[in-house]
Amino acid sequence: MGYQQIFAVFTLVIFLSGCEKNENIASDLSNLELRTQWRQCLYDASTQGDEKNCQQYQEECEKRQDKDNFACY
Repeated sequence: MGYQQIFAVFTLVIFLSGCEKNENIASDLSNLELRTQWRQCLYDASTQGDEKNCQQYQEECEKRQDKDNFACY
């Protein structure tokens, strides 16, 4: 196997490792931590990454609310 093939395989592995499933960061938070992060998002969502995280917090709040767990309200 030549260096170019090794490099191609290595590049492919690195690329595919970046394609991991997008996990919800909020699902592992306790109710108190989720509520704290969710409230912070109400007042300050300044960057694109923050907006994505805030959306995940909101979705987790709604998911818990559907299970009669009012962590955020």
